[in-house]
Amino acid sequence: MSLWRHQAPLVHSPGQATRGMIARSIGMLFSGSVASRLFAAVSLIVMARSVGPTAFGQFVATITIVRLLSLLISLGMDQWLLRNGGQSQTQAALTTTTIATLKLLLGMPWLIALFVLLPRINPALFTTETVIWVGLIVWCEELINTLIVGYQSTLNVRLASLLTVTPQALILLGTVLIALYTQALSTNLVMRSATMIGCTILAGALWGWRAQFQMRHHIFLPIIIASLPFALSNFLVMLYGTADIILVGQLLGSEAAGIYAPASNLIGLLYLAPGAYFAVMVPVLSRAADAASPGLPRAMSVYVSVSLLLGALLAAGMMLVAPLFIQIAYGAAYATTTALLPPLSVVVWLHTVSFSLAAILTALNLQKQRLIPQTAAAVINIGLNLALLQPYGLIAVAWSFVASEIILVAGYWLLYRRAGAQLAHRTQAIDL
Repeated sequence: MSLWRHQAPLVHSPGQATRGMIARSIGMLFSGSVASRLFAAVSLIVMARSVGPTAFGQFVATITIVRLLSLLISLGMDQWLLRNGGQSQTQAALTTTTIATLKLLLGMPWLIALFVLLPRINPALFTTETVIWVGLIVWCEELINTLIVGYQSTLNVRLASLLTVTPQALILLGTVLIALYTQALSTNLVMRSATMIGCTILAGALWGWRAQFQMRHHIFLPIIIASLPFALSNFLVMLYGTADIILVGQLLGSEAAGIYAPASNLIGLLYLAPGAYFAVMVPVLSRAADAASPGLPRAMSVYVSVSLLLGALLAAGMMLVAPLFIQIAYGAAYATTTALLPPLSVVVWLHTVSFSLAAILTALNLQKQRLIPQTAAAVINIGLNLALLQPYGLIAVAWSFVASEIILVAGYWLLYRRAGAQLAHRTQAIDL
């Protein structure tokens, strides 16, 4: 049963979603994402220099595993909303509120479970105090993300950008002020959680003012069921994208996790451009696919071609600029990080390409098929890390990441080529 009323889609095709409109949306979303990630990156740099590699590694390992476990409250609902939200403005607003309510209800038992279980896994790495504060931070992130996606799904990127930037700007300000007075990790955690709670309240008030709070509890279960393929996909993405930090912290210790963290953060910063492109193109391509637009195959091809070039530029930039950046920004304590940059630059290029292929497969309702290469990539990544991490150290993490990305892109490419052939065959049949 469809959760959406039968209304005309907001944008029917790439032709109607003009290049200028797409470019403006990408530009605004990209600028907001860049500002947000830059603020986040600088705040992490200040925090890393202030608290040192060991405490910083403890924070990074904890927030990484908590974000992975946050899938138990997000359940892929945001990605499902991004795929389907443009079909009806009214229903998108109602569904966004419903998803936020679900996350709010699921969050408390989730937070209690973190408090009980994580310290038992590794009490030195996942301390009770750190887990509680980080859990609050991630819970608030999830609630704000739903409202951001609610705006993105209808291409209201101005407010999406505002909600993206504001929390990180305030956290950066707080981190700088704290670094002037103390090196305690706990003080940073209290500030971050308080800031996120305040921003969540403000974001909710803004959403209520513009869209009103309409919620239907009877669609809780249909939304969860419809989102399950996205939830599993997100789990696999986060698993092979974050298992490295978790395994480094568990097998090599919090200091090693702190050394690896700057390279991981830099990769996340470079993903801003393809991430913004993805967030705009998923709704556009989805509407084109639902409307059987004849311009869809060409739009897909252009998207992949641009991503190939963009990935190469980002990888080259990482090789040329990143070593000096890490040396200046993080200091001598993180000098070992630079040895990881060559293989990780390959990861940046491959993952930029996988962004575009994932967007296309999502738009074509091939989410379940995506799970096959994602599962293979996750298994290979974790297997290689477990086998190679202790004998070879941090460099094994980087090359394991490369191997998993090759598997992912290859699997996505095969699905993309098959889908493209089917679209071409369908177009020829219509012409005849």
